[in-house]
Amino acid sequence: MNRIVTTSEALSDRERAVAERFAAGMTYREIGEALFIAPSTVRTHLAAIYES
Repeated sequence: MNRIVTTSEALSDRERAVAERFAAGMTYREIGEALFIAPSTVRTHLAAIYES
């Protein structure tokens, strides 16, 4: 089933960067180090992604 994504539903650039790295198998710590954010921030971004 295809889903139409509106602008308000689209991921932010940062959410997309986190999602791509998470999908590639990186850990929260590895993603955080790569993007210069805390692992807890990675977790927050992933939570927002799953909610959308």
